[in-house]
Amino acid sequence: MDIGKVIKEIREARQLTQKTLAERAGMSVFYLSKIENNKREASQQALRVIARELHVPIGLVFALALEPEDVTSTRRKEFVKIRPKIRTAFAKLFELEGVS
Repeated sequence: MDIGKVIKEIREARQLTQKTLAERAGMSVFYLSKIENNKREASQQALRVIARELHVPIGLVFALALEPEDVTSTRRKEFVKIRPKIRTAFAKLFELEGVS
């Protein structure tokens, strides 16, 4: 799972800077940067706050972060096939231009 990448994608789709999101979430830019670059794991509370400030459900962050390796080998091929459609549908649903 690449949660940091997804947070960055959503943040950019919302046209927010790291500084703005960090301020709204009550955390340092340094900490947010570490999360986005997968240098630090965010706590569950931090993820909730970030998702809230991005105006998306936390479950969406996890769903968009799913990678083929996260899916059982028996379902991986099917997941790879439908993943782009899932991401596109969620992007449209939550108005995330640029996330696909």
